[in-house]
Amino acid sequence: MDIKFEENQVPIITVKGEVDYNNAHRLNSVVKKACESRSCIFDLTDTTYLDSAGMQSIFLAVKLNAEADGQVIVVINNKNISRVIELSAGELPNLKIVSSLSDAKKELGVEG
Repeated sequence: MDIKFEENQVPIITVKGEVDYNNAHRLNSVVKKACESRSCIFDLTDTTYLDSAGMQSIFLAVKLNAEADGQVIVVINNKNISRVIELSAGELPNLKIVSSLSDAKKELGVEG
């Protein structure tokens, strides 16, 4: 798994490869830094696998910014991963799934 963290108008966490029990702790460390008390974007466009440990990272982001009325926007174009998140997350009010990074930025009112 490769993780890229960009601190722009809104934090963007880009994850490439597989996220599983063996490496999710690395993602959690980035999430704690990036998503506490503010909105953030997970770009999972190049993520090939996401297990329950990876889902915990997304839930951590939701929890960290919920009190600040922040949003967690997840960019996914892999139907299998999208389905896992939809089934696991249900109707969390501050989690949204979109199909492109530009759509994610628009959701948060970010230019570019």
